[in-house]
Amino acid sequence: MSLCNLNQVLYKAQKEKYGVLATVLFNFDFTEAVLSAAEEKRSPVILMISEPLQRKYSYFNFKRLIGPIRDMAKESSVPVVLHLDHGQNYKSILKYIDSGLTSIMISGSDDLEKNIKKAKEITQIAHKYGVTVEGEVGAIEGKGGLEGKAELESEQEDIEKSYTSLEEAKKFVKNTGVDSLAVSIGTSHGFFKFKPKINFTLISKLTQEIEVPLVIHGETGLSINE
Repeated sequence: MSLCNLNQVLYKAQKEKYGVLATVLFNFDFTEAVLSAAEEKRSPVILMISEPLQRKYSYFNFKRLIGPIRDMAKESSVPVVLHLDHGQNYKSILKYIDSGLTSIMISGSDDLEKNIKKAKEITQIAHKYGVTVEGEVGAIEGKGGLEGKAELESEQEDIEKSYTSLEEAKKFVKNTGVDSLAVSIGTSHGFFKFKPKINFTLISKLTQEIEVPLVIHGETGLSINE
């Protein structure tokens, strides 16, 4: 197995209780380095294109490099997922699916019903192409954020307010058909202004009651002790 989708990687990880690294790609050399490290460690890896960064900065020549990157993934000796991070709308997501990505994330909204409707429609389309979908319930906050948010003055309080609701997460997964779920449990995009406070009780409850694999965004700034 080389180039694959999230289901071919995350369900094995879920069963055997290990995590899979997902990293945003910044250039071709970075991609080569990540794949080389993954092969050295014999670990699957998720290579991500960040739509918000693409839209705001055009930091990565996607059209020019996606072909060679797909070739590298196919030739890899470990499973590789090509994933769209924080996909925003139908038109752009379909463009990325057509380009050959094997997985996408659809960013959520504060309104649960709108979030469900959007995710369900995108999931139905993506699954026709064998592309897996990551949904999102609860907001992952943080400095600068992938959504272009300003630095939070009271970051810890804001993060706690945006924790994923267990009941909302269960309803979302049941009604959308997504393959994995991004949850907010105390991590932050960017670096923390305050000591991270990870809600391990919430993680445990979500793990027990949500059938699909969970995705944790914003590990920057964490240590192995947290």
